[in-house]
Amino acid sequence: MIKKETVFAFIIFLFFAVIFFNKSFLQFQAPFPGDLLVGHYNPYSSYSFLGYTPGGFPHKAQNIDVVEQLYPWKHFSISSLKAGEFPFWNPYNFSGTPHLAAIQSGTFYPFNLIFLILPFLLAWSIYIISQPVLAGFFTYLFLRELKLGFNSSILGGLVFSFSSFLVVWMEYGNIVHALLWLPFVLWLCHKNILKPTLFKSIVIALALSLSVFAGHFQVSIYLYLFSFIYVLFNLLNFHRKDFIFKIAIFIGIYVLSLLFSMVQILPSVEIFLSSSRSNYSFERLIEFLIPQYHAITMFFPDFFGNPVTRNYWLDGTYIERVSYFGIVPLFFAVYALFSKKNPYIWFFLSTILTIFFITFDTFITKFLYSIYIPPIIATSVPTRIMYIFVFSASVLAAFGYEHFEKNNKAKTFIKTAILIGLIVLGSWMFVVLSPRFFSNLDWIGNLSISLRNLFIPTSALLLGLFIMTIFVLKDRRFLKKYSRHIKRYFFIFILFITIFELYFFFQKFTPFSSKETVYPQTPVLNFIKENQENYRVWGYGAATLPVNIQTLEKIYSPEGYDPFYIKRYGELLSTTKGGNIPDLVERANARLAPGYGEKDLRENVYRQKIMNLLGVKYVLHKRDQDPHAFDPTFDSKIYGLLWYGNGWQIYENKNVLPRAFLVTDYVVLNDKDEIIKKIYNPEFDLSKTIILEENPSEKIVEELNEKIVNINSYTGNRVVINTNADGDAFLFLSDTYFNGWKVYVDGNEEKIYRANYAFRAVFLPKGAHEVIYRYEPLSFKVGLWISLLSISGALLVIIVSVVRKRGKI
Repeated sequence: MIKKETVFAFIIFLFFAVIFFNKSFLQFQAPFPGDLLVGHYNPYSSYSFLGYTPGGFPHKAQNIDVVEQLYPWKHFSISSLKAGEFPFWNPYNFSGTPHLAAIQSGTFYPFNLIFLILPFLLAWSIYIISQPVLAGFFTYLFLRELKLGFNSSILGGLVFSFSSFLVVWMEYGNIVHALLWLPFVLWLCHKNILKPTLFKSIVIALALSLSVFAGHFQVSIYLYLFSFIYVLFNLLNFHRKDFIFKIAIFIGIYVLSLLFSMVQILPSVEIFLSSSRSNYSFERLIEFLIPQYHAITMFFPDFFGNPVTRNYWLDGTYIERVSYFGIVPLFFAVYALFSKKNPYIWFFLSTILTIFFITFDTFITKFLYSIYIPPIIATSVPTRIMYIFVFSASVLAAFGYEHFEKNNKAKTFIKTAILIGLIVLGSWMFVVLSPRFFSNLDWIGNLSISLRNLFIPTSALLLGLFIMTIFVLKDRRFLKKYSRHIKRYFFIFILFITIFELYFFFQKFTPFSSKETVYPQTPVLNFIKENQENYRVWGYGAATLPVNIQTLEKIYSPEGYDPFYIKRYGELLSTTKGGNIPDLVERANARLAPGYGEKDLRENVYRQKIMNLLGVKYVLHKRDQDPHAFDPTFDSKIYGLLWYGNGWQIYENKNVLPRAFLVTDYVVLNDKDEIIKKIYNPEFDLSKTIILEENPSEKIVEELNEKIVNINSYTGNRVVINTNADGDAFLFLSDTYFNGWKVYVDGNEEKIYRANYAFRAVFLPKGAHEVIYRYEPLSFKVGLWISLLSISGALLVIIVSVVRKRGKI
């Protein structure tokens, strides 16, 4: 039976979500950086929206990955599912790439149901707004389980749900949805430690799996590790007699959770092993660490400025360093450390200190990483673990408020106030006095930014201290008659100050946009979509299209950006810069060599040859003056002007090869460098000869006089090609080669050869054939069976348990 108090708590978190997201509810604006899209990104910035001049739309310059990755990927997953096709493969970027396996779209996440029912943009808004509601409510449940009061638990939940870490990653969706299950798991783990049950154990396993399905492995791994450490802490401190029995239960829970998640884990592991995602070097990893002086932002979040206002004056990225959760909650977190000792306080304090030495640039951190860099950190930015930092700090704040509300010891209050006050006062003195003594330093001028950003946190602290002082003195003679009222309204005042400060930060950082700015229709992209057939599109110079919007616009592109993409394909594209495979391939980008000016497009023969091979028929160009005229950048022997408008031009590549064609000649090369050398040999004709990496069993002995190739159907997971030739031949398809693709010729499965370094070819005997490529990844099938069997087994055990209990009644 759900308690009324629990329902009321959920309503409170929902209420504050409405307050924070009031632009969505009152102005019908979406929590999406549409202003950034139409103000900064091609080709949208070339057109006028909502009365703004082209490219003049004001924006906060934040959440770039939402525009370029998260929204397009989620949109592709949902549109594929609505079309009756599972989103295994994305044909629009990277000349084809695994989609589901790349995980960040969160294809299996149950919240996708709202996308299947509601219009996408409305579902996206609910998807984003639900995050602080669930994060706060789950934190409340956990804190109540730790025997904290209603007020303390509400405060702790609100502090965590609108802490700076959650705010800066809020519109990404997948990161916060992956981490919000942490307090829920801790809540159930705590209950299950006290009284283990089969039902709770399975729900814990499912909750852990939901974090995986949300779409961010790094965050989920941290969740698994931290929650298991919490279980160990609990058992060792309070349940040593049952340690072996109970730890065995929890090991089983975590193993079961991994089994539940195999449908996502196995495909993701497969693409990871084939991707360019390599370990960071020690030197590169150190660059990601948070500078020690950045700790001041726990008191003043924008001490060093904010990228939204374009005045962040440190090197590095703002969003990877945030640790703020409100200066009044910070006061209570410190107060908790001076209060009655509690094992949970020490546990979460130890967590904070541990994370400090993982993420901050200290001698100890560098020394530890020089000895050993954990795999979870080696390929990722280590500061993503800061969400556990702010969660632990929020828990300490709840404990501190609980002790203050119940005990309000004057000595503890004074010690905490002096400590916090000295840091705040010292910050003010440093900002005000430094220009007088260090005027020759480059960064001194930036302290005017710091000065402005000291006011709100300082004001919040002073107001909070004033109210806390009244609360501490409430039983004194001159306040005694108001004591009852002070107790009643104290929490409301503290909550108001905290919410006001967090709300200011939230509104400052979080972009909201009208639906007219969310990937609006543009004439240049409309022309491409209407005429592209199966050919690919590329932008030259200033006409470069942002990566991955092609997935949303359904435009075929040779380029893309994804933490998991096929390394072999990235190697090929990287050769378009100088004709050789570089020692290091970009970790997340696969792109043709960018070019600028009138000469580069003509002179880079490597890029032109790969563009022809990839089926890049349309090249975008920007020409503001006289746009209807043929631009001298383009060689008229190779390119023809097809379309122009709003400063945009579209040129047709006359030398482009079909996406699929037949050849009778081949060479076999095994060495990567030799293959690249052969591709770029001026005398090597890619339209007549392909490069294989193994000797085919079939032999071709004659040239073709007649050959017909038609792509009759082209979707993400299935390509149907009809051919007819008067001799044997290889059918080449310029789609990326990857495990999981199978080819069926007239219903019979045949072998797919890797051709021309990164693509596909299949042998066809003479005559007419129907060739069907289907993406059927074994990793998904095996993972699906493991997940289904484990989930079915868990449900069966629950059913049997329920039946037995009823039989005993």
